[in-house]
Amino acid sequence: MSSIKLYLLELSVFLFNFSSILTSTLLVNQMLKQSCIQFGYEKSLCDVISENNKNTTKIEEELQPYVAKIKVVITILNSSVPAVLQLFLGSWSDKNGRKKVINSAALGFVLTHTSITAVCYYSENILPLPAWIFIICYIPVNFLGGFSSIMITTFCYITDICEKPNRPYHFTLVELMMVTSIFFGAILCSFILSMSNVIFVFTTATICTLLGAIIVIIFVDESIQIVQNSSSSLKSILSTKHIIKMIRTCFKSRKLYGRSILLSLILIMTLNRFVSDEEKIIGYLYERMVFNWTLEDHNNYQAVRIIVKVLGTFFAMSVLKKLFGFSDIILICLAIFLNFIDNVFIAFASQTWHMYAISLISCIKMIIHPLCRSIISSTVSKNEMGKVMSFTSSIESLANVIAPTILIAIYEATYITFPGALFLVCAAICFMNLFIVFYVMIVRRIVQNIKEKYTEIY
Repeated sequence: MSSIKLYLLELSVFLFNFSSILTSTLLVNQMLKQSCIQFGYEKSLCDVISENNKNTTKIEEELQPYVAKIKVVITILNSSVPAVLQLFLGSWSDKNGRKKVINSAALGFVLTHTSITAVCYYSENILPLPAWIFIICYIPVNFLGGFSSIMITTFCYITDICEKPNRPYHFTLVELMMVTSIFFGAILCSFILSMSNVIFVFTTATICTLLGAIIVIIFVDESIQIVQNSSSSLKSILSTKHIIKMIRTCFKSRKLYGRSILLSLILIMTLNRFVSDEEKIIGYLYERMVFNWTLEDHNNYQAVRIIVKVLGTFFAMSVLKKLFGFSDIILICLAIFLNFIDNVFIAFASQTWHMYAISLISCIKMIIHPLCRSIISSTVSKNEMGKVMSFTSSIESLANVIAPTILIAIYEATYITFPGALFLVCAAICFMNLFIVFYVMIVRRIVQNIKEKYTEIY
């Protein structure tokens, strides 16, 4: 597959994630509106329920627990089903091909967004449907693989097709697509809604998923040689042998300290996931407590953070890596160190301008995961990449479940006496990560010396 087709695949990642972000907040408002009608209130009141109208405050208080339960079910569906499937699909794709997995997930996105749009159109123009119907809408995307399957398959494609020197740039580009899709999705939602209506926004998201599906189905070719007589039945996909193969692949002994390097990099990404989650989980609460920020202040700050991270990533990959020749492991070390400094400074920040100045410090933090994946891709063979990416994704998913509980507990215990304590804990995690990176650097240096001596002898 040519480089153009690979860029198209990475564009599809943007389109799928953009469509989800574009509709996420709006969908909650739509649920409130349809629940309002379902509970027997007048349509005129329900039409303005999402506009913070004083006349609808008590109605919203009644509806919120009901809508929250629907949202929880959807969240569980979005996190649990793909998490289970990815245990099987990575190993299965190493033998049966990447294209079937990504085509299935793309089809799921189209079906889900099409059904959401259809429900909204029917409820707005014909007969209001109950809000719980949206749970059914999310069944296709999750049972056909979900976004995690698209990400795992994309990483496998990059490993299958790209030469080793080009992999870091493509792994980083995928990360940039993720971040920019979140940024543009959040901004354009209100803009498109102000110029049109709810149905048009959902239709726009559906068109984006359709474009993404067309890209992966038509333009993305199979990247590996499929094993003959391979089966695509549900029984063969959900076989426990895939989990066994995945675990064996990740923990088997490898020459030249390969297993040690692989597991260390997975641990670095897992610990970094904890540090990355503190902003999403308690960032706004911390900013309200210390700086009296409004939601608008928080959103403006997050927009600046995203722009700085995107520019910092371009600087790291274009200048530090390409121009000055920094290695992947050195850049990972630098990014983690700057993230450590970032968390320490945030913990003791006392003025608004401090937060904006601090955002410049960790501007290259986005490169940690892509460069870790790049090193992993050179440590394992291509026919093992699906298993390793599935294992890594599963561990990171577990971290995403555990992190909120731990971080919120720490914040609740310290927010009165010292709100910044949580960020010092995150700084300590970064410090631990630095030691792991140093270990990987030493081991890789030993391996390099062994290879040089072997070359001299032979």
